[in-house]
Amino acid sequence: MKHSRVLTPDQAAHLLQVKSADINTEIAAGRLPAFRVGAKVRISRTDLEEYVTAQGASGLGSQRSRWPAALAVGMLLAASVVWAVADFPFPQWSHVEIGPQEALYIDEQAASAPDPDRFAPINAPLDYRRYNEAPNPDGTGYTHMLMSLQHQNDLPPDSLSFPWSLFINLDTNHDRGDGVGSIVNLWNRGGGWSTAYHADVFAKGSGTAIGANIETYDLGDDRSHLIGLNVQNKAHRGSAGLQVQTGPLPDSHPWWQPGMDGGWTAGLRIAGMPGAGHYRTGIELDRHTHGRYGLRILGQFDTGIDLGDNSLRVNGGVPIELDGRNGLALRYNPERARIEFVAGDETIAWLDVNDRDVDLGR
Repeated sequence: MKHSRVLTPDQAAHLLQVKSADINTEIAAGRLPAFRVGAKVRISRTDLEEYVTAQGASGLGSQRSRWPAALAVGMLLAASVVWAVADFPFPQWSHVEIGPQEALYIDEQAASAPDPDRFAPINAPLDYRRYNEAPNPDGTGYTHMLMSLQHQNDLPPDSLSFPWSLFINLDTNHDRGDGVGSIVNLWNRGGGWSTAYHADVFAKGSGTAIGANIETYDLGDDRSHLIGLNVQNKAHRGSAGLQVQTGPLPDSHPWWQPGMDGGWTAGLRIAGMPGAGHYRTGIELDRHTHGRYGLRILGQFDTGIDLGDNSLRVNGGVPIELDGRNGLALRYNPERARIEFVAGDETIAWLDVNDRDVDLGR
């Protein structure tokens, strides 16, 4: 198939101003190419244009007047332009009612007809679906793309530019329901690696390169429950809610250079602007969280936790473990008003907080 824009026999008949029976007759005679999606017949717009051109003075409907092929092709091209212009997002909003369109199943390499049940039932003005059953030939790494946006913003040095390859704007004032500007469903049914979102960031200049940037604005009179990034688990226990990983290129990779260890200056950084970076809490595990460890460090670091000029605070009765394997800990006992050294359940030494000038060295 040469063109992804397809028509039903009724649409082709309406476009050529002939009967649908005439279209079906030409398909049955093999003069008009067509293909099937399950039990449905579809005609590519390109095949229809080539058919009309080839017919010349003869063609659809033996009882109908013939008309020049050039006029027919011109009408087809004009219809294509009208469709494209009507679909162009002009800046002025207008209330246009568009019914759901029938999905287009296009894949020349598919071994069988696609199963509609494997696609989500989406009611949208444009619903384009690609069904693929052909594996990559000879183990090649080619991808199966449905849509590709390639934007090359090649400018002279010191140029001012704001390139946005894809812009999505959702303006809603609903009080119930869920508003989503962009949604991606990923069904990983095999043993391979998959991701709903993937970004390759190639930093080759002196500017800041960011894989994903989220900027929030609380502009209303009432303070919103505003969240920059939300990760939620809806089923069985996941492996990690947020993971920062090192993944250096192997030295056999053509991009590899000495010193590429895949490391980070800071694996997780909470940053702020001087004089304006206020955080009531930098990292918070709220009261509904529970588990074995709140913060666990298994790696090898010169310093596990560096508090700088900040204090370490625990509630009374909570021990600070000095040796977890032997149960040695330091705690404050509020009932007896003393600081205790404990080993397991036994208190081996204490310091009364009401005492003064106590020499612990004696």
